[in-house]
Amino acid sequence: MHRSWITSVEALLAKPLRVRGYAIHAGTTRNLNRYLEDELRKAASTLKGVPVYLEHISAMNAVGKVVDAWYDEDEKAVVFEAEIYDEEVAEKIRRGLIKHVSIGADYEILDVEDGVRIPHDLAFRELSLVAVPGDREANIMVVENLVGERAVRYEREPLADMDREWDADAAEMRIRKWASSDGSGDKDKIDWSKYRRAFAWYDHENPENFGSYKLPHHDVVDGRLVTVWRGVVAAMAALMGARGGVDIPDEDRRAVYNHLRAHYEDFDREPPEFREAHRDEASTEGADSKTHEAMKPQPQPGAELESAGGSTNRGDIGEMSQKGVVVEDADLMMDGRRRFIDALRNGSLREQWTPPFTLPEVSAARIATFVKRSDILAGKPGDIVNIPYVRDFDMDVLASVGDTLTAKTNLYGVVQATLKEAAACTMIPYADIEKLTPDLLSELEGRFSEAALRAVDRYIFDTLISDPSIPEIDKSSSTVNFDADWIVEALSKLLSSFKSADPGDCLLTLSPGMYESLMKDIVGSQAIVYARPDLVREGRITELFGVKIAVCHNLPEHDTINHRLSAYLIHRDSMIFAPKRELLIETERDTVNRRIKLTGSITFAIGVIDKNGIIEIKTPATY
Repeated sequence: MHRSWITSVEALLAKPLRVRGYAIHAGTTRNLNRYLEDELRKAASTLKGVPVYLEHISAMNAVGKVVDAWYDEDEKAVVFEAEIYDEEVAEKIRRGLIKHVSIGADYEILDVEDGVRIPHDLAFRELSLVAVPGDREANIMVVENLVGERAVRYEREPLADMDREWDADAAEMRIRKWASSDGSGDKDKIDWSKYRRAFAWYDHENPENFGSYKLPHHDVVDGRLVTVWRGVVAAMAALMGARGGVDIPDEDRRAVYNHLRAHYEDFDREPPEFREAHRDEASTEGADSKTHEAMKPQPQPGAELESAGGSTNRGDIGEMSQKGVVVEDADLMMDGRRRFIDALRNGSLREQWTPPFTLPEVSAARIATFVKRSDILAGKPGDIVNIPYVRDFDMDVLASVGDTLTAKTNLYGVVQATLKEAAACTMIPYADIEKLTPDLLSELEGRFSEAALRAVDRYIFDTLISDPSIPEIDKSSSTVNFDADWIVEALSKLLSSFKSADPGDCLLTLSPGMYESLMKDIVGSQAIVYARPDLVREGRITELFGVKIAVCHNLPEHDTINHRLSAYLIHRDSMIFAPKRELLIETERDTVNRRIKLTGSITFAIGVIDKNGIIEIKTPATY
């Protein structure tokens, strides 16, 4: 795995900002250019002295110069050092707003193999600061004042689940054992350079004392060092002054902040703005508030679009073209869509790609994006798969220290489920292919994505309605389709039997008719209107009593004769969504009828972990 170099130290304002990073790695980039090791090794020195631009713009917009470059045999990459003379750009690099680079190079010969371009006899002509690089690992770090630095250098480690609890003391004990040669955790057995990786700061003058290491945010899981989100948030809050702050030199705070900020980016979260720690009450409250807000669960990010084929430049190995220029730049999403459309127009028989999942609005169906998620699946549709899970448990209060413990059951286990596939297709006449644009293709991807999520929701409802052991509240004889009091009653039933339940971790699914009835009930309640005037002002309900509200058009019928529907209160930890793969879109040419068949599909499994975390509300609603 390539190391990801991100900004790590504050630059000195009296001189140019000096940065270092990987310009390009051997291998195939997202722009379908393949760089060979020998070619990069030969070309590395030509990067020295070239200008640094913004987004491959002209010399009038040069912001710096590469001052050194070499080939790294271990990383199989061209490494550069550059000076940035534009102070505005330099500050954006320090703040992490610019963190990637992209190369521009001349070549003498270009081979094309299965749509992938392979340039030979490269000579670098410029390096650009970009938002989206062709090489995902083409990144930057600031290298001022690296000697004697006490902030630990950032390294990307595997990420623990976002909801993993954080216990700094317990984590440190596991880290000691992990970093020791015999697994004992004893001080004289510690590999201190290994131990250091779990922290954001250490006292380099006393590196062999446990007390010299501060701001832990990693833990050890299954023998591997992992980054823990809640640990990162706690470390950032302490750096900002929460709970008394952390005692480190002021000159190191920016470097530590940059280290932790990089981990925020690992989890696709926005870090707080850097500020000097003030250990007064107001500062502490602000930092704690930031910490609480940052710990709230967020939707999982979608996948990136990748094209499996689809180049218009197809040829055999050895095919030669004239000399030219290769540039790794990018709006890669739109560029990928253009290549796909070009491939269709040029007669490619089969293309496939994975677009990003489009997350719907809060009032739309989104159960799959709300509940727990697992990506550990193998098999084909119809197979029975085992989905692993971890759930909550209670501790026993012992009569005396050291009493015998009874092992907890069902803490970790697997739930069996059937691997399912949902799909839809459409036909596009050849004549309409010419009208297809990247924007239309993007909209089409969004429609497929929304349809996939609705299909998963329907399967979830079918699974729940067919299980008679799901706890229920029967309101089918009521004169209204839904009442706000039912939410409180359902919450009470759930809280009485589900450990560690929080209303904010619950989702209520309503039909349009139930939603309308709930709105009328709220408007008719002066107490609710007074407490929540936003509900009337905005004309929609996305949350009530802490519970998130989702409107679904496919709720199941608990009474199939009268077509009465069931609502569901679902705790996020009660179910698990396990996609074998996310949305896949494929094409197939129908030459007989002169049209393209476009198919979107998703393969997934749904498992119920704890039925007590789900409450069925039987209502009289029929729409």
